[in-house]
Amino acid sequence: MAKKKDWFKGHAMTAFSTKCLDLCWYMNLHSPPLVLDFYVKAGGKFDKDSFRYYTKSGKKVVFLVWPAMRLYEGGPILAKGVAHGYMN
Repeated sequence: MAKKKDWFKGHAMTAFSTKCLDLCWYMNLHSPPLVLDFYVKAGGKFDKDSFRYYTKSGKKVVFLVWPAMRLYEGGPILAKGVAHGYMN
């Protein structure tokens, strides 16, 4: 059986994971650090200023698809996140 290290050698996920870690590190080096905004509750009000709709629109959030990126904690939005909405 191949060792885990051998299985990952040259694997596309290794390159992807490395790029993700690099991006997170660069975001952390920024002063103040950039923030990924995960603070969306299922059933909470949909914030159109911070998020765009995934496949359904609505006044409330079903689930978060992708977090919003902020310049700093509580700061302005750099990139909107994506959330799935529903009416109710």
